[in-house]
Amino acid sequence: MTPDRVVIRNRTGRTAFFGAFALSVVLIGDALLRGAFDVAAIGLAVLGAIVGGLYLVLVRPRVVVSTSEIMLVSPVRSRHVSWADVVDLRVTGSVAIELRDGRVARSWLATPDRADSSEVQRIQSLRSQSEA
Repeated sequence: MTPDRVVIRNRTGRTAFFGAFALSVVLIGDALLRGAFDVAAIGLAVLGAIVGGLYLVLVRPRVVVSTSEIMLVSPVRSRHVSWADVVDLRVTGSVAIELRDGRVARSWLATPDRADSSEVQRIQSLRSQSEA
């Protein structure tokens, strides 16, 4: 992570994803070692779909704050918000960005595990750098 960029993501979701991935590898490896290639092929398809879905839901969502913009990444799309359009930014149980037009953009599942005061201070310093 570079000093001019803060990435907020859910650590618990990544841990759950890698646990599910490791379990899938063990299950498919066990089926292959036992010679049950038909079970391994079906398991690969089913577990591949499950792990892929878990990646989209648990790993991909994040909020990237830089000196020029804020990027909200959801499972399907990304949204870029310029600092000029931001009225207020709150990092609590989720990341909420109040925009000039009155709308509120919220992060999709990219909630920090705890509101880390050092992250909040780094975000505020990035915002002040963008205004300078």
